[in-house]
Amino acid sequence: MWAGRFRQPLDPGFERWQRSFEFDRRLLAYEIAASRAHARTLKNAGIVSADELISILQGLD
Repeated sequence: MWAGRFRQPLDPGFERWQRSFEFDRRLLAYEIAASRAHARTLKNAGIVSADELISILQGLD
């Protein structure tokens, strides 16, 4: 993918980070569920309003 676009080799750190996408994709549903739960907790603690919670949850859909 990168060979035709860039002249210099990729940074090794970037290559390692890029390879993690397949694993990260498997975790995505769990990350979203955790973020939704966290948003509800923030609402229950009075840190975000009901409208803000709705906005956050819609953004996670």
